[in-house]
Amino acid sequence: MQRIILESADIIEKMDGSREAVVVLRSDTNENVGITAITDEAEAIQAVAKATLHALKRTTPLAITAELATAGKIRPEGMKDFLYIVKVELGYGQERFSLTGTCMGREDDIATSAAKATLDATNRVLEYLTETYDKR
Repeated sequence: MQRIILESADIIEKMDGSREAVVVLRSDTNENVGITAITDEAEAIQAVAKATLHALKRTTPLAITAELATAGKIRPEGMKDFLYIVKVELGYGQERFSLTGTCMGREDDIATSAAKATLDATNRVLEYLTETYDKR
C-alpha cells in the first residue's frame, strides 16, 4: 500500500491580498498539490481540508470521489490545544463511506492540523480500498 503523506500545508497570502490554502501530498510514486481560495478567516479550516482532498484525489491511484462534509475545531475542557475535526464523504464505485478524522493542534497551526485531520479520516479506508483494488 502506498501511504499518502503530508509534505506541507500552508495558508499563503498572495500579492493582491487574497489568501489560499496550499497542501502538498506525496506517495511512493508521485507528489500533488491542492489549492483552495480562502474567502474569510472562518473558512480557513474548510479550505485546507478541501485543498487536501483535491491533492488526495490526484495522489491516489483509485478513482475516488471525496467531498468535505464539515470541518472545524474545538478546545476540549482542560486542554491547551485544539481538536481539529474533519468529516469527509468518500466514494469508490458503488461503495460510500462517511469518514471522520481528528488531530490535536495549536491555534496558530491551522493548516497542518486540518490537513492531518483530513488524512486521518481518509488514509485507513484508502488503504483498504487499495488492497482490495490490487487483488482484483
